[in-house]
Amino acid sequence: HLETSISDIPETVGVYLFYGEGTRPLYVGKGVHLRTRVMSHFQSANKVAREMRILQEIRRIEWRETAGELGALLLESRLVKELQPVYNRQLRRERQLWAWKLDATASARPLVQLAHMDDVPPDAFTQLYGVYRTRRQATDALRLLAQTHGLCPQALGLETGKGACFAHQIGQCKGVCAGRETRELHHLRLQMALATDKLKAWPHAGAVAIREHDAASGRTDIHVFDRWCHIATVHDHAELDDALQSRQPLAFDLDTYRILVKRILQPTKQDPALFHLHKPGWPADAQAHQ
Repeated sequence: HLETSISDIPETVGVYLFYGEGTRPLYVGKGVHLRTRVMSHFQSANKVAREMRILQEIRRIEWRETAGELGALLLESRLVKELQPVYNRQLRRERQLWAWKLDATASARPLVQLAHMDDVPPDAFTQLYGVYRTRRQATDALRLLAQTHGLCPQALGLETGKGACFAHQIGQCKGVCAGRETRELHHLRLQMALATDKLKAWPHAGAVAIREHDAASGRTDIHVFDRWCHIATVHDHAELDDALQSRQPLAFDLDTYRILVKRILQPTKQDPALFHLHKPGWPADAQAHQ
């Protein structure tokens, strides 16, 4: 029933979309070699039930080329959130993102407050710990953290009451609620427990650009970011000027954050160069890298 010729799909980097009878995609994916990646779905259909279900419904395939893998990752994430494909799960729309905000005062009760990411300016992201897709997920994570590190559920706002908490009575809280641990020490232990989930500080003074170029197709994509947020993907000097001059309020996206943490804080030799946008117009020294 496939209306699209597989031979028409290029072996370039990009994103592919599987469609059935309707206008909503069945699935959106990415590939460094698009045709090979699409073919891999057909080849694994006999072994993976989910692949078989998708392929039984496919009627046509669309694709969008990018200049590199970073562009494909960003485009895949955006299209999944915009189009809500039937079989994509992990990258679905994040209607609400939550994080814990630690009070700087050891005597505060509760010591942490659940914050909606939309209500926190990007400059304050480093005050947040963990990013969760639901309130329930955030609460469960904090409860597990308390149990693992012997923290007080009352002090964290997970339980109400006065005096020794139930966790202390069964030996799972070190007793800040019963006066057996100082508030300052408990606060310090909480900070240490949360440290691995603290959002990373944006390591640059302002916006940056990452340029990808595909020599085979001649395509160039310039991805512009600021404080972990994707501002735009442009292709030339004029488009970059427009993007910088007409910037919308920054919108935090968890998938983009995770992509950039790897690309910016843990770059490999194969990753494209990053340019600081010291002034509107063009990444510094970009002309030398064309």
